[in-house]
Amino acid sequence: MTTLLGLYRPLASAVAVTALLGSSLCAQSEPPPATDGSGEPQPSEAVRIDDEIVVTATRGARELADLPVSVTVVGRDQIRAAAATTTDDLLRTIPGIQLPPGDSTVNHPLSNFVSMRGLSGARALVLLDGQPMNDAFFGFVPFDEAPLGEIDRVEVVRGGSSSLYGSYALGGVIQLLTRPIETRRLDLRLEGGTQATRRGGLFAAERRGTLGLSLSADAFDTDGYQTLAAADRGAIDVASRTESTNLKLKLEQSIGETFSWHLRADRFDQEGIAGTRLSRNAREATGASAGANWQLAADGELALRLFARRQQFDSDNVDVPFFGGRSSEFVSNAHQTPGRDFGGSAVWNRGGSGRLRTLTAGVDLRRITGEDRSRNAVFPGVFDALEVGSGEQRSAGAFVQGSLVLGPRAELLLSARYDAWRNLDGRRELTPAAGAPEVERFADRSADEINPRLAVRFQAAPGLGLRAAAYRAFRAPNLDELYRTSSLSGSALVANPRLDPEILVGAEVGFDWAQGPLRAQVSAFRNEVEDRISFVATAFFPVFVLEVQNVGKARSDGIEAMVAADLGAGLSLDLGYAHTDSKIVENVVQPALVGKKVAGVPEEAASLGLTWRQAAGGTVALRGRHVGARFADSFNTEQLEAHEVFDLSASWPLGRRIEIFGVGQNLLDEEYAVSTFGGRILGAPRRVFGGLRVSFE
Repeated sequence: MTTLLGLYRPLASAVAVTALLGSSLCAQSEPPPATDGSGEPQPSEAVRIDDEIVVTATRGARELADLPVSVTVVGRDQIRAAAATTTDDLLRTIPGIQLPPGDSTVNHPLSNFVSMRGLSGARALVLLDGQPMNDAFFGFVPFDEAPLGEIDRVEVVRGGSSSLYGSYALGGVIQLLTRPIETRRLDLRLEGGTQATRRGGLFAAERRGTLGLSLSADAFDTDGYQTLAAADRGAIDVASRTESTNLKLKLEQSIGETFSWHLRADRFDQEGIAGTRLSRNAREATGASAGANWQLAADGELALRLFARRQQFDSDNVDVPFFGGRSSEFVSNAHQTPGRDFGGSAVWNRGGSGRLRTLTAGVDLRRITGEDRSRNAVFPGVFDALEVGSGEQRSAGAFVQGSLVLGPRAELLLSARYDAWRNLDGRRELTPAAGAPEVERFADRSADEINPRLAVRFQAAPGLGLRAAAYRAFRAPNLDELYRTSSLSGSALVANPRLDPEILVGAEVGFDWAQGPLRAQVSAFRNEVEDRISFVATAFFPVFVLEVQNVGKARSDGIEAMVAADLGAGLSLDLGYAHTDSKIVENVVQPALVGKKVAGVPEEAASLGLTWRQAAGGTVALRGRHVGARFADSFNTEQLEAHEVFDLSASWPLGRRIEIFGVGQNLLDEEYAVSTFGGRILGAPRRVFGGLRVSFE
């Protein structure tokens, strides 16, 4: 307890200083933007004021038109019309976001990492209603816990954002916002399609006076598809499939005009098969959250949040006998990984007058514990060892952000955050088939970081805004990288409790242009990640060993461009393009990698969207995306070919309550590789889905 208090004490001081600063600067401040009384986290909400979208992924309500950062917002109407069936599929055409090219419904959960701006791996923060969504132990993003039918809006903020959110926000922040409780409503969704895919969804809401209640449920099941190319398959290979269920219950209330609260509980279950009959995985999670908002009159608004989550992830990794090809398999290690995640935040927002436009300050606290138990085998049915890795991570952060008006056309947005964390109780236990347990305990380690961000915007002309930003961000190593060792037949992936955090230093310039029905945004950036965490070969005999290490520096230079146009007659056009040069510029462990491209990052990516909204309520949307060639390995010896995928969706109302819809994905049945690990792994083939939505109000 003494150590924990010592960790949090500097944060209390920082918040106190911030509060005093805000009191002196905002003595004549105007009231902050009003809440809607829903009790949802205001730092993660967006509302409409005078028909202008207000973005709050910056932890303070702001109008989209004058933000000094690169932002994309996808609204509910765009989500309903999109040729997408999953949340990650929706994000694929947004410039700057890098997702695994495989479908999340068939990917192994541990491969669903999200990055931005060519950083690769798990180097972007994803939030669900303001709560961290990246898995606390591994860092992957469980998109199946946020079905597309639940999502009301998506906000994407590009560029290092650790000055507000701390760890993981290297490339930026993706905010997923669920449907609000507005009135009495019942929505049903039934969907089916190729590969025996079935989905059923429900959203029910009731509001009586100041009290609101909602229930969201989703059940999904698919037989999936063969991910391994036909030429590489054997008797053990089957379609990758998954099934999952989601349940969320929310209660909220407004008391007067100055106070609101909410409670939410959720349950998630998933089971899947990752390409072979024995490659099974399963996840189950139970979570709860609570929050309250106070309007403090001239003193602003205070929002408090708490969340807790308990989960279990089980995964069976398989191997094939040395002789026999892919005719037989065995479970080489079976992992059981329980974990707990508990955290909270306090955020204070205040509008300003004079030169100070807004002031925001806050504190985040988090505690993560986890354990990985691996039962290993070297031959079918031959037990080798029980391996256990476990540890705990405590973290705390305090931030402040202020917006200063420099003149009638210029604004300066400055934010800074102090983060401190401690890794403790780390241990590794190995119990051989014959012998006593061998226990290795790791020394506790503490670290801290200060990450600033400076952004400026200049309104050069009506409709034309110029912006620039410089920032520093970081990612702390997670429990998987610190303590989880996975042994395979003839090889081992070794954790490293001595890892340092990854540090990003970056800058960007760009402009936003709006003229009548046309909007455009262009950004150029440079990011450098120091102490990059990666696997390094440390031994080749008798076992091939890969250890997680801080290996050097990677640089990512790029340009992103987005254009949206209202063409009239119900037609709208969206275009996106990203050029990214991501390469290794320093590697003291493996100098031969210097100058090589970062694996998995395409140099070019482009997207096209054309949507037709009919006066009768129907929609037709065509979507195309181009993904350029990229390397599959760090030494750039294997290349994945460029490919194009086209999708089409359509919907039509049948009366006032019923709407039918259809989605066709990869219409040209393009065959493309997404990986070469274990053979040529393919992306999704042509798929067709259809269904209906029923709504009652």
